[in-house]
Amino acid sequence: SLAETYERQKHFAEAEDARIKLVSIREDSQGPESIGVANARVDLANLYMLWGKDVAEKQAYEDAQRTFAEARERYE
Repeated sequence: SLAETYERQKHFAEAEDARIKLVSIREDSQGPESIGVANARVDLANLYMLWGKDVAEKQAYEDAQRTFAEARERYE
């Protein structure tokens, strides 16, 4: 739940640390081929997708702002 809290706050590096630690703990306690480890790895992969989406959205917003500024300058 700590990783989920970090994800909601968009503190992705901290969420990644928590997810990686969970994978390690589950590997040690349940074995590397367990369903618990598989689920933890899926959660880590989902974090990376969420993180990437956030980065892409920020880049798209910055691109849109730049395009708007250029259009405004040309209009004026």
